[in-house]
Formats: sequence, C-alpha cells, structure tokens
Amino acid sequence: MSTFNWMNKNSVGNISNVKIEVESDFTEGNYLNSEIKGKFDCINIEISYMESMPSVKNIFGSAKIINDKIIFNINSGNSKNLFLSSGEIILYDLQTDFEKADISLDIKGNNDQIVNYLELTRIEKKNYSKLQKINGDVTLNLKLKFPLLVDLEAEQIEYLSKASIMEGKLNNIYKNYSIDNLNLDFE
Repeated sequence: MSTFNWMNKNSVGNISNVKIEVESDFTEGNYLNSEIKGKFDCINIEISYMESMPSVKNIFGSAKIINDKIIFNINSGNSKNLFLSSGEIILYDLQTDFEKADISLDIKGNNDQIVNYLELTRIEKKNYSKLQKINGDVTLNLKLKFPLLVDLEAEQIEYLSKASIMEGKLNNIYKNYSIDNLNLDFE
C-alpha cells in the first residue's frame, strides 16, 4: 500500500488498455494462493520523484504486473531539458514491508543541461565540476537501486552511470588550448 499511496500522491496521467488476470486457489473454503498478471499502457504521465527536483513529464510507455512486481517500460519523457529516450523501472517485493526499485534510464541532453540538472541535486559539486569545461551532446545510462522509502536518504541509493560524449569540445584544458571533436566514454 505504501508504494500505491506514494504513486497516487506523486504522479498524474492516464493508463489505458488495462488487462488484469487473477488466479486463486481455494481448497475446502481456505484461501491458499493467488497469482496476478496484468498489463497497461502509460500515457502522458508526470512523476514528482523528489521535492527539490523537477518532475519528469510526458512519460509514455507500458507496464506489466507479475504477482508482487510491476515492470514499467518507458518509451519517452523529459525533465528540465533532458530527454528520456528509454528506460525500465522495476518495483518489486510489493507484498512486503521492504519494497524495492531497480531503475535503468537512457537520457540524452546537452552537457550544460546535465550539469545544470546536477546542480539541483545533493551531489557534491566537486564530483562533477570538471564536466563544466565540456561542450557537447551526452548520452547517459543511469542505473539506480534502492528501497522504496518515503524518507529515502541519498546514501541508500546504489547507482551506476555510463556516459558518452560525441563530437564534443573540452575548453581551456591548458592555457588557451582546447580539444575539438572530443569523443569520450566514462563510468
């Protein structure tokens, strides 16, 4: 219920083409087991995932329900000039008190826009300050894993990111020297 309540409070949009199957076993009047399967389409969803951060808007995709797990496949979305090109969000252990989430997002944007977004986070600026010297378009794969808690602390989030910059420019690396046509992959 806590995941449902959070989603109900922090997201708006439409779902369509909802199909749900429930298979239950009853023996001599006793309830034994239940399996739930389902799917639906997500249309123009907006999620406010953290008070201090801009919401993610225009989310389109689909979802599957498999017992105590919901798998969202994201086709598009955006947040403050960053574009979500694809993603997968898995919410699981939903029938326990310790619900969890695994998230993998493919994000595209200009490096300046990514730095501007990072400035809104609690991430220490020294961890990304050198990125400010780079110009170019970035493709970023961000993976997150965390418990679904209302008061989630940043330290409770496991994350991995991979980024690629193609045909970028690294400005003023030494005196007035710069690198043009920079191709860079980093984790």
